[in-house]
Amino acid sequence: MVESLLELLADPNADEADAEIILGFLREKVDSSTPYLAGLFARFPNIAKQLYNLVGDVHEKNELCASFVELVKSDVYLIEYQLFWLAVIAEDHLSGTGAYGELLVAIYERSANYNVALAKVLEIPTQDFGFKQIRAAILNSGSSDWPAWAAAMGTRSLGTSERNQQLKYLGRASTINHIIADCVISPP
Repeated sequence: MVESLLELLADPNADEADAEIILGFLREKVDSSTPYLAGLFARFPNIAKQLYNLVGDVHEKNELCASFVELVKSDVYLIEYQLFWLAVIAEDHLSGTGAYGELLVAIYERSANYNVALAKVLEIPTQDFGFKQIRAAILNSGSSDWPAWAAAMGTRSLGTSERNQQLKYLGRASTINHIIADCVISPP
């Protein structure tokens, strides 16, 4: 039965409703559907949230992360909703994988025209993969927008003095920046 369902998932004529129902049945056997998840993510944008829940149960996350890197680096059209959810999937389920940094950087680069997806990547509190430097440049730019506010949130894993120094620059640009900087420096 599982093989038949996987064949249906692989069928290019399958529609989104079919994929959603099949994934519900395969929840118990999610590892057998791992090779299909990146392709389904690309073909059916509206099931991104359901795939988020499935990825948490996948055991072979390295393979899955690598397939998502390949997807994001490809020419496949991805909407902002997909990029946002892929960043959420990466943060919550793929952070321990070997391709995690490559995936975050690929999502960041692919999200250049999508402020919400870009902001989601910037708020992930990793200081690796060049994000510490990217955030510092954004915070020092004087911007007062979603990427700047998200960059402020992404500094919360920095040491106190380094974080506060970067947030001082942000706080000088506008009233809302000042409020956000204060919230990150001294959370309620």
